[in-house]
Amino acid sequence: AALSFTRAFYLALAFGKTLRDSFEIGKHAVASCATVLKPEEEMEKFMLLPQDGNHDVPIFDAEEVREWPRRKKNGAANSSCSNDSLPTPPHGFLGRESDMYHTLNLVLNRRFVNIVGLTGMGRFSLAAALCEYIDDRKSTLLFDCIYFVKSTLKRPVVGKASPIISLHDELVSLGKVEALYEGADLDEIIKGILFFFKQTKSLLVFDKIESLDGTSEAQDFHFFLGQIFEQTKDVHVLVTSNQSIGSPSLVSVGESVYNLGPLNFRNTVKLFAFHCPHLHSSRERKELLDELSSHTGMNNRLAEDNKIAEKIKSTLGGGIPAKTFAVAYEITAEGFQDLKCVEEDQAVEECQELTSAGEGEENAKDETNAEESQELTSNGEGRENDKDETTVEDNQELASNEKGQENGVDETTAEKSEELTTARGDQKDFTIERVVDVD
Repeated sequence: AALSFTRAFYLALAFGKTLRDSFEIGKHAVASCATVLKPEEEMEKFMLLPQDGNHDVPIFDAEEVREWPRRKKNGAANSSCSNDSLPTPPHGFLGRESDMYHTLNLVLNRRFVNIVGLTGMGRFSLAAALCEYIDDRKSTLLFDCIYFVKSTLKRPVVGKASPIISLHDELVSLGKVEALYEGADLDEIIKGILFFFKQTKSLLVFDKIESLDGTSEAQDFHFFLGQIFEQTKDVHVLVTSNQSIGSPSLVSVGESVYNLGPLNFRNTVKLFAFHCPHLHSSRERKELLDELSSHTGMNNRLAEDNKIAEKIKSTLGGGIPAKTFAVAYEITAEGFQDLKCVEEDQAVEECQELTSAGEGEENAKDETNAEESQELTSNGEGRENDKDETTVEDNQELASNEKGQENGVDETTAEKSEELTTARGDQKDFTIERVVDVD
């Protein structure tokens, strides 16, 4: 409760609110805090003293500062090469240490580097952090000057929003080149820029150059880069884009592409915890990281292959920083609690999958048994039919044999009868002959 009140109270004071209004804002912050037990009772414990004092006055009643003063080193102003064009990395920039290391090596050893990544992957943030790192170490690193040309976020207007024109205007504002007359030719502008950079060791940074695709400024920009590399020796160029340029005019130096991917599991959780309004201290953020990491069964970067870690990471934006920011600021108290219970949800899902798999195996087993029964029945019927056919054939053979035997008996009997008849006839003739002889 105290942390929620303090954060909201002093932030309101910083924005010029009166003491009383800031106090009320702090109390409402306690009432709406999801991690405070009985918030309505807790908010009434805060008192604004003295009760009869004048609290309707702002504490920070100063005029708005439109432009911050330039940074100083060792009590002295920066060198003439320093400028205010360098952006600062976003608050809570983390998880890109390895990307910073590899990109820095490319920038120091290659003249043209392209940070390629999807929208929201953090290309601008990485480039800004890299420039800040180099700017703080200019005395030991390669470059004396860094010039950062930001994206216009819209398609460029011919002759007004070209990155070449933006760079020239910045150099004019710093007193590096002379201002040209209105409507000056692009070749004259490029000539003035090249004349200045011939004598310097500089890093030029152009953000989101994919906004030039399909415009005449894209060809002009490629031509400008070719001239930079051809007519200078110590100028390096860093760009951010969603794809490789692959321009023929850059063949002489080559394009070094660094593919920027999503954050790993631990850094995704860290980024979410840093920006989530439901966490109010570093201790709470560390506890959330340890709790979510414990769900994965491992406490290191190898958690990427774990199903629970994959689900948590997907819920938090899939490792894409822009999506993680959005999830952190939009997540509700209920959603935040559900995030901690992801292990139970995963266990339920796995149980359902196992149940479904078991039902599938049981159904497959029943189908197999049915098929086997059908096969056995078919085999049995086939065997019965074969048996019946064999029996019929046997019966037919027996009948044929019996009939043959009967015919044989009949033929034998007839033959014997004929023999007896013949024998009797012979005997009769013999008797008659004998009778005749006697007479």
